[in-house]
Amino acid sequence: MAEELHYSPVVFKNRVVSSPKERKCNPCRHGWMLFQSSCYQILYPPAPWNTWEQSRMDCKQNNADLVVIGSQKEQEFIHNHTQYYYDKDHGYWIGLNDIAKVGQWLWVSGSHQNLTDGFWKRQTGGDCVLTVPNNAPLDNWNAESCSMQNRWICEISISLSEHSAHLVKELEQLTDDHISLLAANQDLMNLYCKLSAANHILQSDYINVSTENQQLKAARMNLSRDRDGLNWTLGVIFQLKNFPVDNYCPYKNANTKVPFGHLWRTWQGSRQHCKNNNADLVDIDSQEEQEFILNTQAHYDEVHGYWIGLTDIAEDGQWLWVDGRHQKQQRKVLEASACVGS
Repeated sequence: MAEELHYSPVVFKNRVVSSPKERKCNPCRHGWMLFQSSCYQILYPPAPWNTWEQSRMDCKQNNADLVVIGSQKEQEFIHNHTQYYYDKDHGYWIGLNDIAKVGQWLWVSGSHQNLTDGFWKRQTGGDCVLTVPNNAPLDNWNAESCSMQNRWICEISISLSEHSAHLVKELEQLTDDHISLLAANQDLMNLYCKLSAANHILQSDYINVSTENQQLKAARMNLSRDRDGLNWTLGVIFQLKNFPVDNYCPYKNANTKVPFGHLWRTWQGSRQHCKNNNADLVDIDSQEEQEFILNTQAHYDEVHGYWIGLTDIAEDGQWLWVDGRHQKQQRKVLEASACVGS
């Protein structure tokens, strides 16, 4: 608890003068009395009272200890502020005992008390010392059992009191700071949990978006390829007005470009012309390709047509495409000619 500084009024002829100029600062806490360089708390609680050890613990809880009487003036001050209660044997515990060794009287401060000195009335009967108020001021210390219950007197030096007050204030400030830090830490933990959850969602979204992006890239490549093919086809279609022509004509689902030559040649001459263009006479592999050829070639009389890459020059009746593949007999019987035209 922080130390309190308050003012004690000065009394003149039973009249209290409360002028601020006539007040004096009391360095002791409320309920404590100042004498010389110490503050004293003389406790008058109702029964049950405390043992010597309990009394000392109560003083320590206030950063004090049982009183150490070091002079006649201090003894007289203590005697003047204690009062008789219960019976002639009860008094107030002070900080003198021979608990460590019988007959070796020590104050709680660690200093020795000689048997010939002090304000003894009776030195036998127990290990802890009382000051008994109904005896003479300089003859009232009694040795009693430490388990006897009595009132007690606490003492704290002014310098220690001020230092303790400073420490208490610092402790209170540190406690407040600690509580604030704990609250801030809890807020940060809550924020961290929220950010972690958001990060997990973002990571999941990133993976999904990356997958979709790859799929879109693949679809874009396919569309670009289809677009280029369609643009090329469209360009050719715009030029398909008069056949035969030298331009390339595509057909669906084929990677082959089919030119139609407008100059008339023999089969060998036609094949050589194709080879001069890094190509060969067409191999017709499907009905679709056949229909494409028929739909795109120009008709110019009943006899003439377009050479294709099918021949039995090597062996009559063994029809081979120019790529070496055999051609099975179709429904329509091939005419007796070494080369085939469309």
